[in-house]
Amino acid sequence: MPEEYVEIILIDLLLLIVSFALYFFPAKKINFIYGYRTTRSMRNQINWQLSQRYFAKQWIWVVPTVMLIQLALIFLTDFDFGKNNRNLLHISMAIYFVGSIVCMFRTERKLKQNID
Repeated sequence: MPEEYVEIILIDLLLLIVSFALYFFPAKKINFIYGYRTTRSMRNQINWQLSQRYFAKQWIWVVPTVMLIQLALIFLTDFDFGKNNRNLLHISMAIYFVGSIVCMFRTERKLKQNID
């Protein structure tokens, strides 16, 4: 297995562990270090608790989705990742970024619906 694939798999596994940690061990109190932190989520304790669990639940689906896209890119396309070993990593990071933005918008919408 090429070295760049090992790096990407390790990053995926790390992100999966982090997403489960955020879900099973959410930040209990409002803080500026750990957890999903936005103005709306930090407004009060109810918002904080809702946003921690909801964002983590959304994020847990992002990692397997990205992994499936990576597998599809590796096995179903003729794109040669070996020539430029960072292409798949850059594509993956872009998808993670988009997934994070989607999770953030969904979490903020949920907070707005339930609290405001």
